[in-house]
Amino acid sequence: MKKCGVTFSIWNKPDENGNLTDKYDWTSLMGADKKTLLYNLPDSFAEFVSPDNLETVTKIWKATEWLKLFLTLGGIEDGYKKANVTPYMHILCYHVPFFLATSGVKCFTGQGVEKVNDVIRRLYHQKSNKYDACTDGLQAVKRLDDLQDFDRKPRSYKQQDASYWNSGIIEERQKRPWLSVTPLDDDEENVDNMNEAEVKAKLKEMGVKTRVKNAEKLRQLLKDVIFAAS
Repeated sequence: MKKCGVTFSIWNKPDENGNLTDKYDWTSLMGADKKTLLYNLPDSFAEFVSPDNLETVTKIWKATEWLKLFLTLGGIEDGYKKANVTPYMHILCYHVPFFLATSGVKCFTGQGVEKVNDVIRRLYHQKSNKYDACTDGLQAVKRLDDLQDFDRKPRSYKQQDASYWNSGIIEERQKRPWLSVTPLDDDEENVDNMNEAEVKAKLKEMGVKTRVKNAEKLRQLLKDVIFAAS
């Protein structure tokens, strides 16, 4: 497997206590790894397929009539009997070419089904009441199916006041109540214009004693006191 460019491992499955058991688990191949393995595996058949059947097994992987060739190994190698022919193998050989020639590949990709599955799963997990989830899912799919040919028509907008966006919106916002910021009082608004002596006098008037001498810190202290008293 590693020679084919795919990381693959087999290990003993641990039990609930972490002890190894006789059961095995292995790496799951998905997407690009599976394609890489199927493309490179025939070059490694010589390492595990008997020399007498090596050429036949290789042709099964590369020839278009591989299903008939597949059955020629029945009774010689394990896994090549008629009982090993799956419905997928039958469809691939006798039905897929017809549908590809008449309908193309797009309608068989299953992308639509996957999209519906994603939508239903999202609706299910967003709902707090998950009672009768199957009905909700079917109704959601039906709504999507009924509305897929309809486009939303945007409402017409007629501007009533041409000056709103220049001045009206500013006036409207000024009238809204302040939710998180307390408006400054007149005294607090004038704090920045006070000198150091005036700030100390105001603090003394409000019963605050301090040894702070920095003018900026005194102004900030006065603002905090005014804010706490408001």
